[in-house]
Amino acid sequence: MKKIFAIVIAAISILVAGTSCTKDLSQKTGIFFTPETITLAVGQTGNVSFSAVSESGGYGQFDITYSDRSVAAVVDNPSDGVLTVEAYKAGTCTISLRCSAQNISGSFTVIVQ
Repeated sequence: MKKIFAIVIAAISILVAGTSCTKDLSQKTGIFFTPETITLAVGQTGNVSFSAVSESGGYGQFDITYSDRSVAAVVDNPSDGVLTVEAYKAGTCTISLRCSAQNISGSFTVIVQ
């Protein structure tokens, strides 16, 4: 009985040791925003923080797209981790950032009242 127990413990140890060397596939990659939704008045600016998480740990240049650029737009360089958004007219706009070099993207929503 002790021998069987020792074999089971050894097998579990091997399995645990083997899995500690594998990559954690549960880690999410992408571009993440705080807040995910920002509400502004016409003419107002607001800041949205972002972080880019890629498998390689780095990122390159960002491309910005808008669902409706006449409602709101990013008015500064996104490389510093903070986007300044300016509200132009009432409505809703989804702003997306994409880093094609790392194949990551993300978006946030601007509501202008």
